Amino acid sequence: MSQHAPHATDRFGLQLRAMGRGANCPAALRAPTPISLPLAATYYDLAGGEEGAPKAAGAAHTPYVADVDLEGWYFDRFGGAESSTAPPPFPGYRVAAVGQLQILVRTAAAAVKVFVIPYDLRELEDGARLLARERTYVSEPAAECLRYAVQLQFACVTDTDGERGYYVARTIKLVFTASPPEHNAAVRTERADEVVPAPPRAPPTKKTHARSSFSRSSLGGAGRTKEDWALIRAKWLARAPADAVRGFTPEPDTVRGFTPEPASRPSTPLATVASPRSLLTALAPAEEREVRTRSRSPSSGSATSPETPLDGARARLRAASPVTHRRRSVRVERELSERLRAMELGSQPEHAPESLE
Repeated sequence: MSQHAPHATDRFGLQLRAMGRGANCPAALRAPTPISLPLAATYYDLAGGEEGAPKAAGAAHTPYVADVDLEGWYFDRFGGAESSTAPPPFPGYRVAAVGQLQILVRTAAAAVKVFVIPYDLRELEDGARLLARERTYVSEPAAECLRYAVQLQFACVTDTDGERGYYVARTIKLVFTASPPEHNAAVRTERADEVVPAPPRAPPTKKTHARSSFSRSSLGGAGRTKEDWALIRAKWLARAPADAVRGFTPEPDTVRGFTPEPASRPSTPLATVASPRSLLTALAPAEEREVRTRSRSPSSGSATSPETPLDGARARLRAASPVTHRRRSVRVERELSERLRAMELGSQPEHAPESLE
């Protein structure tokens, strides 16, 4: 195989999809949004085979080998200025603690291979990684040969907010063929998991009292550090308002980053809101009050309750003007003065006029 040059092809693509399960699985992680990545595969011609494009089943060439840089895809996607989606806390595909991972290899016309990887990350410590390997062998008349293989890793990360998350991280290595095995071929699958413990935690200093597991986890790509990813997130947050103005119209009565809860409808109407005119009734002139009283009288034709003597007296008192009250008080005072004068004249003796002469 070393005598032949490798052949590369980019006619394949990869789709990563996860399904979470369990009573405590968040709704957003039960079926997270799948992602599609480019897939560059490499193969070699075997001895006796002709160099060129791979042929159908039985052609003398090795299976396809692919190395998918998942971490680099996140750096390239969110490092550009056109990204409209917020970068995740960790450069990886987030999954639930328990579930099933599906890796679909396909061409533009049809699917080629589906890798189904069940997993359980509940016992994975903070900052640790789980390496999952699966190999599928097919028995042929000559010997057993490797037909499919997948190797990936899960990372348990706690961000600065204290929220723990599980991610498919770093790289995904694949081995596959374009033709399925024969229907009567014996297939054997091996699964092996390896836990990589978290790096030792550095003692807290005066500047950093607490560290997240992401700060202790090293990234897989050369030249990629946690500081680079933090810078990408900071740049995205800095330009987020401008992106929102160009491509997003906020809903009315909303503030960026906060959406108020809808106000509940009261069971009974509020008096101060339903009848605001009651606040101005005491300030209305007497003539206007008299007009309102007359308009609400039974003669208007509207259905009203029968008027009682007490109600009639109150209505007459409200309808009376200040001038009427003042005239009535003057007349009463005049009558009292005349009565007092008559009483004084009646109580004087008969010789009183003579003494006045």
